[in-house]
Formats: sequence, structure tokens, C-alpha cells
Amino acid sequence: MKIRMLILAFIVLLAGCAHHQQRTDVLKPVQSMLWSMEKDEVKIFLLGSIHAANEDMYPLPAALYTAYDESDTIGVEIDILNIDQAGLQKLVMDKGIYKDGSTIDAHISPETLVKTKAVLLELGLPFGALNTYKPWMIGVAISQVKVSKSGMDPLLGIDLHFLQKATGDKKKIVELEGSEFQLSLFSGLSEKEQEDFLLSTLMSDDTTEDVLKRLRHAWKTGDLDLLEDIVKESIKDSPELKNFYDKLIGKRNVNMKNTMIEYASEGGQFFFIVGAAHLIGEDGIIALMEKEGFTSKRQ
Repeated sequence: MKIRMLILAFIVLLAGCAHHQQRTDVLKPVQSMLWSMEKDEVKIFLLGSIHAANEDMYPLPAALYTAYDESDTIGVEIDILNIDQAGLQKLVMDKGIYKDGSTIDAHISPETLVKTKAVLLELGLPFGALNTYKPWMIGVAISQVKVSKSGMDPLLGIDLHFLQKATGDKKKIVELEGSEFQLSLFSGLSEKEQEDFLLSTLMSDDTTEDVLKRLRHAWKTGDLDLLEDIVKESIKDSPELKNFYDKLIGKRNVNMKNTMIEYASEGGQFFFIVGAAHLIGEDGIIALMEKEGFTSKRQ
């Protein structure tokens, strides 16, 4: 479960750097985060997901189940129900812990260290047990606790919901990335980028709850503009996260778009589920697919 929270951590915590408060009570037509895309004889359903949710997110729109029923293959970022847990744990330890005998205080500024210790103490996380963890690993640990405290549950995530359903229905399941790929993205960040990410997780609980409230509202109402605003505001207010965004969202969009097209070329009908942040903007998967000649339609 830890690995599937990585991208949620990015979406939620990058957004948390923004201080501008956008109203979420403006009335707009309620839509789903589902698109259909077609080119020649190929038809793809693309759903923007959030990786943790609460009971208020359900029941899901009927259009999502129609798309699921019509599809032969379900595609997700990671098939978390079919992971070698022992191998994954070793991979996390190899990529997320210092092997040279150093501790985190040698890799981040004294100011960041003081803030990190204070937040870990508030959350009941023992710094002594985590001081050999790299900054991105501690940032993920903090984000998991904050998301859990907010009442959002990864077991209620939209992608997991359909992944469990597809497993029960014995539908074909494919991965768009895989856990090793996503872990390598985080471990490949520079020390400066890792510290910036860690700093972005050290927000107040009130700020975390506000961000999650906005995120839930954006998904439930299909407000793609609000979702895009959350990300744009955060990058504007925290320009040091721009490279981080490019690595963890922009470059992955291209990779997942190419993988979707490769799977679709084999024939059949596909229901692909990705984090909703991957849909937005000129470098989002929707725009990238349209550049490949696909027509898109909101469902």
C-alpha cells in the first residue's frame, strides 16, 4: 500500500504549498472524470482517479461502470493486488535508506531538520527510527499519516475499487508503470529536490485538510479547472517544485500515453485509470492523446 500512496502524496502535498484559497461552492455542472477516446478502430476509456477517498465519494457515477463493463482490459499505474511484497520491501529499503552510514541531518539544512523533527513529534513518528531514511521517504511517511488523519482511506481509492472488481470479474489487468518505475522516480530526485518535497509535506493539519477538501470536491464534481488551479497555484507559489512536477507528472504523462497506445494497438477495448493530475493541462494525457490523432469526449 505504501507505493500507491506516492503519487497521492505528490498531488496532495504539492497542492498544499499553495496559499490562495479558491471557493469550492461555485455551482457548476457535475461531471465525471471519465473520457472516451477514439482513433480508427481503437476505443479507450480514460478515468482520472484519486488514490485515497472516503465514503462520501461513493456511489460512483454510473458512466464509470458502463465504461468498465464495456472494456476487455483494465489498465492501472500499478497492479497493487499482484505485487511481490518481499521484493518490494527490499526495493524500498534499497532506494529509500542511506547505505553509507550517514543520517538525514547530513543531507538537509538545519532549518529543515528542526521543522521535520517538530512535525514528526506532532504525528507520533519516532525521528530516531527514521533518521537513516532519505528525505523523500520521510516526506511520504508524513503524507501518509496526514492523509489518514484527514479521514481519507487508500482502501477506498477509485483505482483500487475497479482493480478489485476487475480481479473478481477475471478481466485482463495491465500496468502502465509498475512499482519499481515509480520508486525510481523518487529515488532519482536530487538532494535539493528531495528536501523541497520534504518541506512541502510539513504543512499544518488545517492546510492539509483544506487541500484534501478541495481535491475531493474537484473529483466528485468533475471540476478539472479546479484541479488544474490547485497544481498551478502550488507551482507559482513554490517555483522550486517545478522540476519536481516535470519529473513526477509531465514526463510520466508521455510514458503512460505511449504505453496506452501500445496496449491499444493489440486490439480490444480498454479502461485506463490514472491519477487525475495526469489529465490536466497542455502536457496532460488527454492533450497528448489528441496530438496523436485521438478524438476525446467527456462522458
